[in-house]
Amino acid sequence: MLSKRWGALLFASALSASLLVSSHLAWAEDNTCALSLDCINTDQWSVALAAGYGEQSNPLINHAAIPIYLIPSIAYYGQSFFFDNGLFGYSLVENQDVAVNIIAAYSGERGYFYRWDPSNIFVSGASRQHHEDVIHEDGANSLNHNTPLAQRHFTYVAGIEAWYFNPLADISISVGHDLFGVHQGIEARVALTKLIAWSNFSLQLDASAHWQDADVIGYYYQPRAQEFGYHLPYEASTGISPQLGASLTYAIDEHWQLISLTRYRHLAASIVDSPLIIRDYSRHVFVGVAYLW
Repeated sequence: MLSKRWGALLFASALSASLLVSSHLAWAEDNTCALSLDCINTDQWSVALAAGYGEQSNPLINHAAIPIYLIPSIAYYGQSFFFDNGLFGYSLVENQDVAVNIIAAYSGERGYFYRWDPSNIFVSGASRQHHEDVIHEDGANSLNHNTPLAQRHFTYVAGIEAWYFNPLADISISVGHDLFGVHQGIEARVALTKLIAWSNFSLQLDASAHWQDADVIGYYYQPRAQEFGYHLPYEASTGISPQLGASLTYAIDEHWQLISLTRYRHLAASIVDSPLIIRDYSRHVFVGVAYLW
């Protein structure tokens, strides 16, 4: 019995989920997984590790792009319960056409602020950035770009998701609320995912729109009193961040695979307007080799 995986991790933006476990649920078949990262056997742990080089850009002021060398993947799919790289879920409905799940996953937005957030796990390397002291022209803000940003706390987003599977593309819709009371915000996502398999190759294409309310965006991007831009006029509002992605894998044998991934996220206007943001996008790329235990 196996659980074949579809789509992308909805609330979390962890690269490990995007690279090594293309999604987190679909329907069971009486079959066995062979030469693929796209499926795992039910009631068995799936563990993989990718090594290579990639980069995750950071739109925050005075924050360099993060080099990526190692990406782990740990997942387990039972008959109803599943765990996938930090995402916990429980299947309410599951068949060949639809799936409805209760899920909880960490918020990936914090990864821009904190190097060792789960969305940046196994990321290391030297900082490659240019520091420039910038003082607001009205003199009200004496803080410069080198002022450290205040901590944004870790939280999980819990909610419900629904999948519709069809030959053209798999469609998913999800909505969730802050579980730990950090910002009390709501997030939602609509995504299209297409998985194309040929011989030992597997290509996944995805497009999504991520909606966040003003509480979510304000918590992360409203400057604190000790941060640059605190006295500048900015008020967070709701926003939608679209994303495009593609990943390609080649199975060498049952354990080894070559993998590559690129992701582009265009930040919502409400995020870009924040004084903490210096560019309107975030980009991820990675090329390497993965080993499956």
